Amino acid sequence: DGIVNRYYFASFVFMMLPMVAYSIVWNVKLLRQPIILIAIVMVLMGLVFSYSRSINHGGIYYQNIKSIRDSLYQDRVGLDMPAIEVESIGRQIDVADKKYGADQIIFCANYDKSHIVRYVYRKENILFHRGHLLISLDQCRDYAKSKNKLAIVID
Repeated sequence: DGIVNRYYFASFVFMMLPMVAYSIVWNVKLLRQPIILIAIVMVLMGLVFSYSRSINHGGIYYQNIKSIRDSLYQDRVGLDMPAIEVESIGRQIDVADKKYGADQIIFCANYDKSHIVRYVYRKENILFHRGHLLISLDQCRDYAKSKNKLAIVID
């Protein structure tokens, strides 16, 4: 899934629940008491969490809650990719750098691996999946050629 600690977006429902809760609390004077308001917020959070975890197939709300929780712990912030795969990408980059020279190449990798190439190893690369800049490996090679560089494919 790429980089961890991102928000998962669902639909307008994500914003509707807080808006409806706010309008109910604002219009009912009894609910303006802090302890009642805190209790309502806790119950709503529990309901949304339970709904997302067990009923909603995408689990979008649950994923948001997990992401926020995990961001509080430094050891849980990081890449959502096995360390062996990240090391494999690093080895491929090292081999290409030694063989062709770092300033003579552009890396072509799929969406998830492109993020590793760019943000972990700080190398120039081209996204060619999921409708980004380029849509095929051939276009990646053509782009590199137009820049007088060699396209290196990251497997």
